Amino acid sequence: TATEDTICVGGEVTMTAHLNDWNADQIVYQWYKDDVLIPGATDLTYTTTLNEVAEYEFSFSATQLTSSCTATGSTTINVVADPIIESITLDVYAICEGRQVTVTATSNAGADAVYTWYRNGDLIEGVTASSFTESPLAVDGDATEYVYSAYVTTPVSGCQSAIVAAEALTVNANPTVTISGDPIVC
Repeated sequence: TATEDTICVGGEVTMTAHLNDWNADQIVYQWYKDDVLIPGATDLTYTTTLNEVAEYEFSFSATQLTSSCTATGSTTINVVADPIIESITLDVYAICEGRQVTVTATSNAGADAVYTWYRNGDLIEGVTASSFTESPLAVDGDATEYVYSAYVTTPVSGCQSAIVAAEALTVNANPTVTISGDPIVC
């Protein structure tokens, strides 16, 4: 058995051989990858990291030295490319303080993806969907720029995209009105 039968590039998988007679003595174990012996892989479990998109066949043999009886088994592990965030867009790129902006990531990650969002390099806590809305502030009454960035992961081992950033959002302070002139007139 394997912890996962599909992983992403750089993902880790652990395979375990199951024997029907755990009490047999003098058994030698060996793992193979695509019919090539893996040096040092002589336990009931084998853990590896796979770094290329491909389909790999892992096999296992258990040989009892006293009888020369051999048992074998195999499993296939499919390594797929990491997810990609194609773009991050905002519904508007300049607003006044108090208005809302919606930030949306477009990716190939699928419905079970989890997004990790940043605003000017700081983690945005609790936001894990592909889109969110917020009302950023103008700091100290000055026009303030915000850059949103994110990466996406899926529940498959090793599946994490590169971090992608959107174009900057400018948040302007709200205008203030002052009335001048003589407050007393006849």
